[in-house]
Amino acid sequence: PLGMNDLTVIQTAQGLASYILQCNKNDDDDDITNNNKKRPLKAVVGYDHRSRSKFKLSSKQFAMYTKLVFEHAGIECTLLNGYVATPILAYAVTNIHAAV
Repeated sequence: PLGMNDLTVIQTAQGLASYILQCNKNDDDDDITNNNKKRPLKAVVGYDHRSRSKFKLSSKQFAMYTKLVFEHAGIECTLLNGYVATPILAYAVTNIHAAV
């Protein structure tokens, strides 16, 4: 738990958001099917049951920080409600055409 903390999660989410923005900088420029409008970048975040009250750490808290970082970067972000299994998160990413 000493390696995972709020700052680590926030900085990692900032790096991922920056990478997503950089990779999608020129996407959809000539997208005729979208009337030449860029589609908004989307992300999906989920969390599970893990937490360490002794260190005041939780998966839910990390997910909320990640959502805030993505939204601050201009990426639409959906935070799934309740504990989520990885396959459901992967399905949600595919279903809403999210970048991550």
